Formats: sequence, C-alpha cells, structure tokens
Amino acid sequence: MVAPVDVEKMAIARSQAAIERQALLMYSKERRELHQADDDDDGEMQQEEREGARRAARRARLLRSVLLAAYLGLMLWYFGLFPSSGHRHHHHHHHHHLHAHRLGKADDAAALLGYGAFVRDSAALSTKLSGSGNAASKLSTGRVKVNSYAKAVEAEFLKVPNPDSAREALRRYTAVTHIAGTEEDYKSAVQVASEWAELLGADFAEESHVFDAGSPESQHYIKGNWKGPFGSPFVKPRVFVDTYYTWINWPINSSLTLSPAPTEDDLNPAVKWTAKLKEDVLDEDPTSSHGEPEFHGYSASGAVTGPVVYANSGSKEDFARLHALGINTTGTIALVRYGDTFRGLKVRAAAEAGCVAAIIYSDPAEDGNVTEANGYKAYPEGPARNPSSVQRGSVMALSIFAGDPSTPGQPSYKNATRLEPEESDTLAKIPSIPLSYDEAKVLFESLKGNGAAPDTKSLGKGWSGAIPGVEYWTGPTKEVVHLESFQDLQVRKIWNGYAVIPGYIDDEVVVIGNHRDAWTFGAVDPNSGTAAFHEIVAGLGALVKRGWRPLRTIVVASWDAEEYGLVGSTEFGEDFSDWLSENAALYHNLDVSVAGPELQLGASPSVLDLYRNAAKEVPHPDEEKKNVTIDLAMALGSGSDFTVFLQHLGIASSTVGYGATADSPVYHYHSNYDSFAWMDKFGDPGFSRHVAISKLLGLVTLRSASDLFLPINVTAYAQELQKYLDEAADIVVKGPAALGGAVDFHPLQKAVDKVQRAARKWEHDKHRAEKKLGHLFRHHGREQERLARKEAKKESGKPCGQLYKHHEAGSLGFFDKIKEVYRLVRSVNKRAQSFERGFISKEGLVGREWYKHLGVAPGRWLGYGATTFPGLVEALQLDAGKGAKHEARRLEKHLLKIAETLEGREGDDEEEDDD
Repeated sequence: MVAPVDVEKMAIARSQAAIERQALLMYSKERRELHQADDDDDGEMQQEEREGARRAARRARLLRSVLLAAYLGLMLWYFGLFPSSGHRHHHHHHHHHLHAHRLGKADDAAALLGYGAFVRDSAALSTKLSGSGNAASKLSTGRVKVNSYAKAVEAEFLKVPNPDSAREALRRYTAVTHIAGTEEDYKSAVQVASEWAELLGADFAEESHVFDAGSPESQHYIKGNWKGPFGSPFVKPRVFVDTYYTWINWPINSSLTLSPAPTEDDLNPAVKWTAKLKEDVLDEDPTSSHGEPEFHGYSASGAVTGPVVYANSGSKEDFARLHALGINTTGTIALVRYGDTFRGLKVRAAAEAGCVAAIIYSDPAEDGNVTEANGYKAYPEGPARNPSSVQRGSVMALSIFAGDPSTPGQPSYKNATRLEPEESDTLAKIPSIPLSYDEAKVLFESLKGNGAAPDTKSLGKGWSGAIPGVEYWTGPTKEVVHLESFQDLQVRKIWNGYAVIPGYIDDEVVVIGNHRDAWTFGAVDPNSGTAAFHEIVAGLGALVKRGWRPLRTIVVASWDAEEYGLVGSTEFGEDFSDWLSENAALYHNLDVSVAGPELQLGASPSVLDLYRNAAKEVPHPDEEKKNVTIDLAMALGSGSDFTVFLQHLGIASSTVGYGATADSPVYHYHSNYDSFAWMDKFGDPGFSRHVAISKLLGLVTLRSASDLFLPINVTAYAQELQKYLDEAADIVVKGPAALGGAVDFHPLQKAVDKVQRAARKWEHDKHRAEKKLGHLFRHHGREQERLARKEAKKESGKPCGQLYKHHEAGSLGFFDKIKEVYRLVRSVNKRAQSFERGFISKEGLVGREWYKHLGVAPGRWLGYGATTFPGLVEALQLDAGKGAKHEARRLEKHLLKIAETLEGREGDDEEEDDD
C-alpha cells in the first residue's frame, strides 16, 4: 500500500512534469521559429526580423530560468505542507541534533516554505534585473545565496544612494530644532514616515497611521499575521508611527553667577560675574540664531551656592584622588570636563562625593590637534572649536538601566504605572548645567592658587586640559558660585516611526534603526544618520517596486528620545520583548553617520565579518580606486539604540559611522553649531561619506535579510571569548594579593573550550550544508538544461511519456535530498541566532538588573565603554572580589548551555542563576 504522503508526492511530480512539458514545448516552438527564420533567410531578411528572432530565443532562455526556479519553489512548498514520515527517513536519528532548536514543526514548515518561495522568486527577479538567461543555473556559491540574484539586487541597490539626495534630506531634517516631545519632534516623525511610505510604495496618513503604543493596531502592525487575497502572504510594506508616554524635562530657567564669599560685614556681596549660558549667534551659520537653551536632560532642579572644586573628568577615581589630597568636596560645586566617562556618571560621582551641583564644560583637550592654540581658526572661519559652543546631553545614570526612568523594565503606555521622581534610580540627584570653555575660564581664574597645583605629582599630567592661558588648580575657590537650574519634568508623548518590509519568513527578523530627535538641529547627531537612512530606504524601495522581497522580514525604525536615555528604542524593546527574543536575528544601528573621516564599527564579534565583506563592495568616499575599510572596530557598551537589543534581549548588534580623528575638523557635539552649515562646509562637503555609509549599511541589511545562511560568525565570537577570559584572569594576576583565591579559572577555561569545540562543529555543519546545497542546485540545473535541449529536438506533437516518467521518479529523490539540506540550513541558522541569547541572565547584573548580558555590558562607571564578562570583571575590579565566585559559576553555566545549544542539543530551559 502506498502511504498518503507518496500519493501527494506523485501528484506534485505529475503537476510539475506537466508544467515543464508545456514550458519545454513553448521553448521548442521558439527554437523552431528561430531556425525557420534562419533557413528562410535569402539575404533579404530585414534587420528587425532577425532581432525579433533573437528576442524570441532570449524569451525562451528566460522561460527556462524561471521554470527551474518555480520547480525548486514548488518542491519547498511541498516540504512545508507534506513533511516526510519517519519510516522514509530512518537515517535521520544519526543527525537528530542538527535539527534541534526552540521552534516547533509548524515554524520549521513555514520557514521551509519561505525558503522555497524565496528561491523561486529570486531567479525570476534576477533575470529581470540583470538580463541574464542563466540566473537559475547559478543558484549557489560559496556563500550559498542565490548568487546571480543577490548580485543583481545589490547592484540595483547601489545605484540609488545619491549625494545630492542625501544633502537635501539633511537640509530638510535640520531646518528647525526637534527636541524629543516637542511639536517639531512630532512633525519630524510624520515627515520621515511619509517619506519612507512614498519611497516604499506603502500607505501612510497622519490621521490613520499614528497609534498609541500597546494598542491593537500597534501590536498588529509589528507582529500581526498579515494576509493578502485568498490567504496569500501580504507583501506590501507598511509604515506607521507609535506613541509612547515618557518622562521628558524641558528647561524653565538656568543661571550661574560668581561672587565673593559672604562675610559678617557683607552677607550679600555683589555679583562679580554672570554667565551668558548662551552660544554666540554666527552670521555664517544661519540656524544658530534660533537654537536651544543650554540644559541637561533629566537634570534635577534646584538653586545652590558653594565654592567650586575642579575634579578633572569627574570619575570616581578623580574624586578619590582629591580626597586623598585632603580636599573636602562636601558642599562644593564640581567643575568637570567632558570626556572619559558618560556625563550622567560624572553627576552621579559628584553627588556621591557630597557635591551639591555639577558644571560640565567642553575642554579643547578633547579636540586633538585642531585647536586655536595650534594655529587653527575657530568655527565658522576655521575648523577649531568655537569657544562658546556647549555640549547638552542627558545626565541619567545610563549604566543602571536605559529607557524611561518612570517605567523601568516596562513599556511606557499612556496609562502605565510609574515611579515617583524621588524613587528613580537613574534620575540625577543634584542639579547640573553644561558650560562653554570660554566661560569656564572665569571659574579657573577663581580657582588659581587654591588647592593642589596642576604640576603636583599626586595629580599627574592627566588633570590639565588645553584652554589657552588656564592653570588647572583643584580649589576649592575662596569665592562662591550660585547655580540655578529648574526643569519642567512631565509625562510627554514621544513618537517612534516604523517601516516593515515583509519577508518570506518572519522568525529571523532583521531590525535597523536610527534615532531622529536631537538636542538642537542635529546635522551630525543624529540626522546625518537619518539622511543616510533616507538613501537606504530609497534603495530598498526601488527594489520593492521591482518586485523584490527579502528572505527575512526587515523592520526599519526611526527612534525618538534617544538623547534623553535611549528611550524610544528601549520602550520598543520592552514592549515587544517576547516577540523580539523569539524572532529577531540581528539589529543594525546608525546614529551619527558622518562626524569625520574614520570609519568606526562597534559590533558583536559575530557580525564583524559581515561588515568587512560588505565594505569591499563600497567605493571609498575620499580616495579613488579604493574601497572602504573598517578603521576601528570595538566591543559594544552603550550610548546608542543598540543597547536594549544587545544588553537586555541578547540580539547580535552593531553600530557604524564615520567618526572624528585628532586631525579632523572639530565636530560641535550637541551644540547649536551641530548644523547643516557646519556639515556642508567642514563635515562632508560633497556628502560622499553619507553615500558610503548608506551603501555599506544597505549591503549589510540586504545580506542580513537575504543570505540563506544568517551572516553570523559564531566561530569568531567563540575565539573572542578566550580574550575576555584572559583579561579577567589578568585582573587577579596583576591585582592585590587578596584577589588570589577569589576565582578558580579552570572551570571557566574548560567551558570556553567547549564553546569553541561546539563552534567548530557548527562551522562544519554549515560548510556541509553549503556543499550539499551547491551540489544539488548545480546538478539539478545541469539536468534541467539537458532535458530542455533534448525536448527542443522533438516534434511538438510527439508524446512525452519518457520525460514524464523521469520527472515522476527523479523529482521524488530530489525532494528528499533538498528537504534534508534545507533542514540543516534551518538548524544552522537557528543555532547561530541563539548564540548571543545564551549570555542573557534572568537575574541580570548585580545592582543593575536591567542589563542581562554576561558577555558584555557598559562599564558600571563608564556608561559608554564596554566591559567584557562584566559580572565577573566588576566583582574583581570594583567590589574587591566580593561575589566573584558566584559570577564565575553562573558564567560557566551559561557558557556550557551555549555550547549545548550550538551543538544542537536541547538542555533545560530554566536558568539556574542562584547557587
């Protein structure tokens, strides 16, 4: 008795044979017409007739290409509907671990169906784009993606990014300031969404596509099961805007004055100096006339008076050094310079040191060689820093957690339960203001001669900045400063914008994001990235309008309120945490796309190769006949919107952009001079770097979303773990003797070795699948070509029984082979996708449980910078070994579980963080 599944297979084979017979007959007819045209040619045939015959032949080749793609797609459609019975694949028990991942059979069936549809449509579109008649016979390369198709798609995309278009986009986005929560911010959200919709051919109307986060519409637009007519996949991109309700502060007023200290004879001495707290208006920079006030996001409100103490960069170590010198900081106002640590941690360290307020100024020491002291003219005449420029920014404690401080770990819906401000762990506890170095000079003049001198050996050279004529004494001053900073902290609306490009499979989603809000005009931060995104979406839209769909669904995001504390992206991550954990494969971030000439990449180690390979295809923006190269690659800490994806959810992530160097024009970070005028004159006059970033991230997105194998290099990540472990061990070796017995590193070394062995096994499975897939496609392509040639020689009226029998028998064997290979591809992808997830601890890091990644995190007292193996390293470095044994044990457990999953073996899903 024939099993039902065999009957279905036979029906499929018969249908396919009939389709191919009809197609081959059409091909044969085209060939006969062409030969007849040649035979009748008596020398008088007109040129257009010969061209017509050649066109007919090309149509026949096109038909043959599409035929093969349709055949492959039909087979994989079959896999999704009719999985084989166990008795037909008794040999699979030898490789059962290859198919192990967390998704069920229904998910696998949907994915296999998606692979098939993607392969089917790939060759057809490739032929359309490239004009090649052989696309279907080139379905595989070493990277095992549809090679001719992918190259044609990438070439089509690379035609689109344009410097004039990017320049005009940036001009539009920077015409007015757009601080998060303002009316201008809302208008920018609608503007960007409207432009994306037009570029993608999607529907968008302000009245119907702006939702409340948490609403059924919002949830459906991100993760709904969209269907077209008669249950067909819904392929049209969708664009919408989501509204969250978060704490946002705007300034009421700020002031800073310097006066003699009160005495019994004069309780209210006259003010000697009042700070302008305002950047200069520059005729050459037209938008500087309508800039924003100087303030800090999430600053505390208050009015305080006290002497000033200079505390260098405001790190914990800097305050400890002052205390070691006998300098009392209690009741003082800390003057610290930007650099080294995140500004929010400067304010936190000052509060812990007993200071009543903090002033953070911009020092030319940050500017490398491009300073007035080195002969450069200040902006706008030259590339050096304008002395009145000020760096605004958030002072929340970002290394504790990211996102809205009122709803830690939960999405900020309209009616969310919120903390009171005094309950928040991340809001600043003391008032603070930013200051220009031009006005900081007055305070240093008051400090001169008080406290420790700048050449004191115990202070070191690192305490002196580069303001011309200034001596960096510590103080405290004999005079006093009165500082006022009052903020209006309220729940305000913010708006994330999204474009969703549906793929063939939706459980390996690729997310790319750029934030839109700015402290002022944002020409560099972030709207150089927004302009680059415009070009990326334009390129994707050009493909969509030609009939392209990615293999994997792409979500393009325009984040809001990043500047306040990565708020918009974090609320999204918390809102859709389960969906992202199950379905997201990669997150690629673009914040500042152009601030200088150096291409800088922060990334999970597993995606470094993805960028390096894509860079080889992108022309260098500054040097002819060269392609771009990654100048600087580093681990990811925090500081931009990748944080929630990597540190909270365990999704492999990246962020890329052109950064400044010691010799490039000074970028006025978070200043009113972060303007179109600066970008057009100094930042990227030809907008060639904007185009280069658009092409680079565009290719990265295309390959992330359309390579059959996810471009995640697990082996590279596994090798990097040894460096992380060696760095942790060095802390013990070079540290105090008391740390000697804090940790036994041997179990950790064994765990790292197991991960590396598992990675080699994963790599072997990947190469095996690549080889099998390439062999099957090449062999089947040659067989189809042979049959096509054979059929073309037959008369159109003769029966094709022999061919029919061949298909009936041969197709069934190919079904089984391709099914096995695609299951292996699926397994390799899901195991790679789960690798970064393996570092996520439900328990989180001690004292900052929102951060859950045990492999990398922003340093507790760094904010931006990355600390690898953070639980263990910070227990050793910051906590004198306390808790180090626990951290080593739970890290070992996670590493062993990662190795298990990577090998394809399912372990216990429940995490055992507690000993």
